[in-house]
Amino acid sequence: MMDKEKLSIIVPVYKVEQYLDECIKSLVNQSYKNIEIILIDDGSPDRSGEICDDWARNDNRIYVIHKSNEGAAKARNEGLRIASGKYIGFVDSDDYASPYMFETLIHLMSSYHCDIAECGFCKTDTSHLKFDKNIIDMPKIVDSETALKYHIQDKLFKQTIWNKVYNKSVIVPFTEGKYIDDEFWVYQVIGKSKRLISVNAKMYAYRQQEQSVMHAGYSLKRLDALEAKKRRCEYININFPSLDIEARNSLFFSCVYQYQMVLKYLSGKDKKDAICIIMKYVKESQIKMKDLSIVPWKQKIWGILLKISFSGTCRIRNILHYGF
Repeated sequence: MMDKEKLSIIVPVYKVEQYLDECIKSLVNQSYKNIEIILIDDGSPDRSGEICDDWARNDNRIYVIHKSNEGAAKARNEGLRIASGKYIGFVDSDDYASPYMFETLIHLMSSYHCDIAECGFCKTDTSHLKFDKNIIDMPKIVDSETALKYHIQDKLFKQTIWNKVYNKSVIVPFTEGKYIDDEFWVYQVIGKSKRLISVNAKMYAYRQQEQSVMHAGYSLKRLDALEAKKRRCEYININFPSLDIEARNSLFFSCVYQYQMVLKYLSGKDKKDAICIIMKYVKESQIKMKDLSIVPWKQKIWGILLKISFSGTCRIRNILHYGF
């Protein structure tokens, strides 16, 4: 029977009492039945912890950990510490999944001998989305190097951790204490995988809410993304050197985006500090004119202008509302 292998679904929980029932209900009702659902109450100040306990009393597949608030990465690591499944999935506690999502992805992993499977997702601010049940196009099966190339290009196998299922053998600990921890993590598990599979069917609902990390106001914490991409460059340079230029270009143009955001949103000391940090990463990207030969022609033109005047070009892009 296909669901003889256990799946562990890890859910960090913090200030989501409005959405948590829908999230947990979508996991309890999965067509793949051999699951454990690990809910980590990350010191939530609302009723989220109580809701977790209520669900655990009614379903013996649910485990609850209550802990002080230390962030999603620490919560996920706590979940990984007790996870007993061959397969691992992550769900954000304000999101929800199609009832067929995990069965579909695990079936693909098993059928094609893959270490990671991913599906499409819908951005939403509502409940009760109608999900895709069938895979429309042929699955895309790639090796780790090709997957990393897609990852760097932000085409497939993106930074999102929650629209995927992972073989536990490729899992690494999350980097704790960072603002956006998934950017430090995804490239590493892709690199450990031998084969990966991606399908277009949208089977995960990513809820957009203003109080989430991604929708909070711009601050210096957002520059963690540059540290993550710099670490990715170092990892790729050692393990996948053929992708070195791609990775450094990605870091360089991420610096451009962050610089534009700083110009738009910050002032005073925060602005000065942010610009110093960004320009350090621009220098560390070590991008030369010849390295821009692999990027699309529009990006190449911007790259040439940026090499002439980084700050001035970022200001022009902001005036033109280009790049964000």
